[in-house]
Amino acid sequence: MVLDEVSISSSQTSAINSESSSQHKRRSSSNEHGPIVPEKLDSTNFISWSKHAKLNITGRGKLGYLTGKKKAPSEEEDEEGYEVWVEEDSLVQAWLLSSMHKEVRENYEASVSTKQNGAPLHGYYSNMKKIWQELDILDPLRLKDVDSITYMANRVTKHRVYFFLAGLDPHLDGVRSRILNTKPLPSIEEAYSQVSATTKKNSISHPKLPRLRFAVAIGPFFATALRRQSIRS
Repeated sequence: MVLDEVSISSSQTSAINSESSSQHKRRSSSNEHGPIVPEKLDSTNFISWSKHAKLNITGRGKLGYLTGKKKAPSEEEDEEGYEVWVEEDSLVQAWLLSSMHKEVRENYEASVSTKQNGAPLHGYYSNMKKIWQELDILDPLRLKDVDSITYMANRVTKHRVYFFLAGLDPHLDGVRSRILNTKPLPSIEEAYSQVSATTKKNSISHPKLPRLRFAVAIGPFFATALRRQSIRS
């Protein structure tokens, strides 16, 4: 009799736990399509936005995707688990992107990657220019000495040429090497012009050259870039 009572009690506990788990899953599922913040992110409300975003993502059981603690399983060893991870990671990315105002989202998407990754050259160059313009606004040169200003401006220009060239696709290695070996180093506008001329020449010589889709190429960078935001604090 005692064993029967223990068995019944155990079954009841299991049933209660199962029901509780099911209710939790239903609540989580019903919340997954709702907004994660009361107000979308703009240039004035980052602290409030980040707190609400973190709280709601935690409540939906997906904090690990935000902090990076939820690691992707090996696709070779656990294909099903990997697919689930990709789906849930994409869901968190979608929540974050949909919680931003259009202007903020466009600026973020433009600056997600500093690599060409198969994108058209003019698109890659435009994205880099947007990043540099934002940096100039956020961290302007505050030097009073003319010589110091000239020196720092030249140094910034050189660094931008290096970054631009470093992000080019591998099939542009030749023109990249030629520009890097030019003395003095050309301006960013001149560097872009030389690369553009080479790209046009190559497109004429090899009209069927395959190119990666940009959206697919930058996809893996979304989660990493978002996690680097101060949202985790």
